[in-house]
Amino acid sequence: FCALLPFIMNSVTAAKALSTFPALIKELDGNPKASFLQIAAIENILEDSLVFLTSAKHIGLVNESKASVILVPLNIDKTALLSKKTWLLSSNPELAMREIKKEFFYSTPYRTNLFE
Repeated sequence: FCALLPFIMNSVTAAKALSTFPALIKELDGNPKASFLQIAAIENILEDSLVFLTSAKHIGLVNESKASVILVPLNIDKTALLSKKTWLLSSNPELAMREIKKEFFYSTPYRTNLFE
């Protein structure tokens, strides 16, 4: 059984994501040089990762995490965003995340069982 894992060659800065997708990412709040090496799920937020939220439901979890850059809806309550994080505000965070993954990451097959 083979699956696909996303990999990135170099880190991507928040500013690069913003400039690459100006139609989707409308605003950057925080450090434009903040970078990410991977995409992480909300349940498994890693350092140097990009995480996205579709609502403010998990904002507390993200605020306390080690995530470098967080992609959130443009209409989110900005008072909930911690200043120590870098936030990308998007009109469509789900689509923006898919486009970031396609642009900056590539997938490679790996074997889940080395003894097959």
